[in-house]
Amino acid sequence: MAALTTGANVGKKKNCASVGGEWECDVFGPVAVKGFPPPEVCDHDEDEDCGSDATSGSDADVTCSLVINDEITAVYVDGQDVTGSLCGGWPATLRFSSSASLFAISGYDNEGGCQYGGFAMRCTTADGTGPWHGLTADTQNWRATNWVSGSSWTQLGFDDSAWQTPSVGGEPEYGTDLVGGGDTICVEGDFYFRREVDHPTYRPTYRPTDRPTDRPTLAPGSGSPSFRVTGDLTFEGMTYEAAQDNTDVFVAAVADLCGVAASAVTVEISEARRRRLAEGIVVTYTVGVATANEAQTVTSAISSSSTADVDAAISKAATDAGVEGDFDGVTTTNVGTPTTCEGSGYVAVSGRGCWSYIHMDDGWYGDRWLSGGSTSLEDCA
Repeated sequence: MAALTTGANVGKKKNCASVGGEWECDVFGPVAVKGFPPPEVCDHDEDEDCGSDATSGSDADVTCSLVINDEITAVYVDGQDVTGSLCGGWPATLRFSSSASLFAISGYDNEGGCQYGGFAMRCTTADGTGPWHGLTADTQNWRATNWVSGSSWTQLGFDDSAWQTPSVGGEPEYGTDLVGGGDTICVEGDFYFRREVDHPTYRPTYRPTDRPTDRPTLAPGSGSPSFRVTGDLTFEGMTYEAAQDNTDVFVAAVADLCGVAASAVTVEISEARRRRLAEGIVVTYTVGVATANEAQTVTSAISSSSTADVDAAISKAATDAGVEGDFDGVTTTNVGTPTTCEGSGYVAVSGRGCWSYIHMDDGWYGDRWLSGGSTSLEDCA
């Protein structure tokens, strides 16, 4: 019988005892050999939260699998020490909020080098988007050092420009096999690693310069659509305010009708009476696609849809969202003819009805400079 110590293990364990803040476990069977993962010798509770409250409670939608050979000494997310929220041991698991911008970790290899030691990590997000999804340890984006002074290195905004680029460790299988992807990175001596991520903003910036300098960043996964199909759906039996509260239902219904992902669809809602209709609402949809053929497919799908087809799509989307009661008595009165345009010069401005586009002037909008004090919606388009 031999003893195995794993500093990153947390939670209740059988055949284990806490020794100096670490877990010492009796091993019955194979003993870990330097350079190979230790055998599973400690039972972990199935309901361990693995850091579900590490940063933001129920908002912990990032799951990371990580390992340092030999020891993890501390883990920080946005400056908060979350070491106690690790669960498991080889590899350990940590969950935190995708709104975080900094991950920092320290540890060491018992032999003080890169031949056997190293750090590997791979993260995923619950919705499969964002800068944390698919993030791994690598030699391009991480910063590393073997010595720090104080705790400022765990904080956002710390200047790590003097830190070095990590090397690839001598045990690449920690990244490729154990955590599911990425490199095994290391520095000679103790390990201190940092990784900051950028959260893109989606608000377009308009600058009155000689030419457009910046274009808005599209939502993750949407790519850069080359064609946009736009049209109107008119409904009765729902107020403007209720429709605004259920925008996601209209997005899902349009996506279903067109056979595209919801991320490719945006909608704007206006009161029908502003378009000289008796009552109800108008949903103006835009579907972004990459090719002319895809645009034609979307156009054909929506053009061939009847008001009954739209009603069915709305009913399904409302049921899926659990808001079917909000759509009782809502009926489709018109399915407008969609139009297609190339999207190279298009910039979406969300949150406004058509009547609010006036006076959008004195700035670059896509690849056009608008001015004059009374710009119309047609000018913007």
